[in-house]
Amino acid sequence: MAPRVVLCLDMDAFFASVECARDPALQGRPVVVGGSPEGRGVVTSATYEARRYGIHAAMPTAQALRLCPQVVVVRGHFEAYHRASRQVRSILEELSPWVEMASIDEAFVDLTGTEQSLGAPLEIARGLQARIRRELGLPCSIGLAANKLVAKVACSASKPNGLRQVLPGEEAAFLAPRPATAIPGIGPRTAERLAELRVRTCAQLAATPLPVLQNLLGGPAAGLQRRARGLDGARVAPHEGPALSISRSSTFAEDSRDATYLHAVLYSHVEHVGHALRRQRQCAGCIAVQVRWADFTTQRHQRTLSPPAAGDEELYHAAGELLAYLLAQDRQRVRLLGVEVSRLSPQGVQLPLLLPEREQEQRALELARCLDRIREEHGFKAIRRGSGLLLHGRAGETDEQ
Repeated sequence: MAPRVVLCLDMDAFFASVECARDPALQGRPVVVGGSPEGRGVVTSATYEARRYGIHAAMPTAQALRLCPQVVVVRGHFEAYHRASRQVRSILEELSPWVEMASIDEAFVDLTGTEQSLGAPLEIARGLQARIRRELGLPCSIGLAANKLVAKVACSASKPNGLRQVLPGEEAAFLAPRPATAIPGIGPRTAERLAELRVRTCAQLAATPLPVLQNLLGGPAAGLQRRARGLDGARVAPHEGPALSISRSSTFAEDSRDATYLHAVLYSHVEHVGHALRRQRQCAGCIAVQVRWADFTTQRHQRTLSPPAAGDEELYHAAGELLAYLLAQDRQRVRLLGVEVSRLSPQGVQLPLLLPEREQEQRALELARCLDRIREEHGFKAIRRGSGLLLHGRAGETDEQ
């Protein structure tokens, strides 16, 4: 049996790189994609020229301008990013049918058994980098290894615009000097707990007696130690069909504690999310509401929807209760408000909808579909519900996913 070969590809500074490809005059300059510096805009992506000044994602745009007054701020063009992502995926699928898009700018490809037809993995990776640069004008970094974990770490280690291969049997030695946080699943809190044992590198994590780790971390300890040794059995799993979740959020120009206004914003977000759900012919089995308070702490609360829902009224009924719960937990003003639906499944006629007590929800769903058809033809703002009129002139800057 041929040894496994997994390629991890990560687009470098993806959104900013797409903007530079759209406008060659931006090439080689410090560029950020983000919101307005006059408001509460934040950086979504930054070129490596901008990162040299300490600019990074999630930083307020105004702060980025203070660090680098000559930085060019570009508002995002999300359709262009999704189009570029689809083009990258098409190129990858010419190499192998086993392509897993981990996100809009990262993918795994199983190249096992392709050496005879396509050449050595390193040659494939070099050709892939060159083709994406030539056809799309975009830089990317690539990692090659016998499993997804090590390929991803190798990819990160090669940034920007680099290529790194870890041969079979070299996984543990490759990971050994790297910080434990290079292992997926080890975040800042876990890293702090490991530091109590003076465990800071993958080598130290791999060598720590398992009972000691289990006493500190509990159930996840054995899996994290296996990964620190370069062992990973996860397979490249192509995802077909629509997105796994849909979300929408707003960062407000001014922090707000006005419950009426916040619920109006939430309803607007639900309308957008519901529209996307129905366009994909999906319903949601889970809905979550997230708030970021004035002190930048974030809270999230979610609920299972049974049966799964796609109508605006059903979604808002659940989301509104979640928001009310969150507002009751804290008296701070709200900086950001978002809603996300997940556990998506194909729409179909649910038996409960045929019962008399569900007729009102069915009529509401049909109304939402009528609004969808108007918006598809004339734009989303062509028709608004009364619940959203309060937002006129007050809406914050919105980030969509």
